[in-house]
Amino acid sequence: MRTFISFVMMSVLVCGIAASAEQTEPVSQEQILQELRQLRQEVAELRRTVEALQARLDEGAEPTELPWADSLRGLDAEDSGVDRNTLGQIKLPDNPSKEQVREYVARILAASRAQRTFSSIDPQVHMLARVGAGHIDVLVQAAEYSPMADVYVVWAIDRLARPEHKALVLDALPRLPELVQVVLARGWLEDAKGTLVEGLRYRECLPTEWVQAVASFKDPDTYAGLKYYFVHGANRRDTYGAIKHLPGIELSDAVAQAWRRSRPSRWEAARIAPIAIEWGHLDALAYAVSALTGTPRPDHALYDMWGLWTAVLRHSDAPRSAEGLKSWFEGNRDNLVFDPETRKFRVKGDQ
Repeated sequence: MRTFISFVMMSVLVCGIAASAEQTEPVSQEQILQELRQLRQEVAELRRTVEALQARLDEGAEPTELPWADSLRGLDAEDSGVDRNTLGQIKLPDNPSKEQVREYVARILAASRAQRTFSSIDPQVHMLARVGAGHIDVLVQAAEYSPMADVYVVWAIDRLARPEHKALVLDALPRLPELVQVVLARGWLEDAKGTLVEGLRYRECLPTEWVQAVASFKDPDTYAGLKYYFVHGANRRDTYGAIKHLPGIELSDAVAQAWRRSRPSRWEAARIAPIAIEWGHLDALAYAVSALTGTPRPDHALYDMWGLWTAVLRHSDAPRSAEGLKSWFEGNRDNLVFDPETRKFRVKGDQ
């Protein structure tokens, strides 16, 4: 499990670096930080996806005779890359000044830049929390300029935040969305409602917890914003999971828009196609069949292939092999109809 997660996280970071390398125009520091924060959010989402896939493997729900299935086995473990020697040399003075606290925090973050995986039990969290509640403002400031804001810094803030810090946290929330986990942990959700709802409209990359927090209100007045973020936001798959069961929400148009916007990106299309299949988009089913039965592509990650395969099995009666799936689709494509009651594609005339 840990091996697979490490592999997944490395894949995401490599993809992000490669994408950045292709840019020819200069980018601002804020753009770079936003991209890095988006990568961190994707890693968190992938961690949850991998856990779900591992559960399916444990249950024996493994596909057969698919060209990419064997790639799930035999992945080498990756070391997290925590530089314990460097961290061990960083000390916080007794009764430190604000400037000494800033320098201490900056050195910890600098020593963590080369890491590939992150855990709440890594030493950085405890080290950052040592600054104490009296210097939580330094942590908030550091988080706003750190690509690791959603890991070590926010985890430390979460350990230290007290009721008297509510105003500080709520004020920083629009600039540092990762603080939503502190808001949720401290029960400040109602106080943050306005910021959370508004953020759906002007932020393209929000933590999954942000969307889940807005969805938890079950307020029809928030549905338009939630659907907007589903269509335009960076983590459509998690957003869909958070909103699809809201009472009275209508998602058919939003799913169609999200699928249409995702098509130009093969990576994003692979992640949204299962949702589009669930809503009866035949071109999404065709995309999934092509991805599952064709030559494996480097831009089709293993976890996405699992999602495509699960969607095909759940929403059709297709065979469980690459050859059978391809033959079934090619032979029946013009006669496939979608039943909205069962949410399954079936061959016209079949009972």
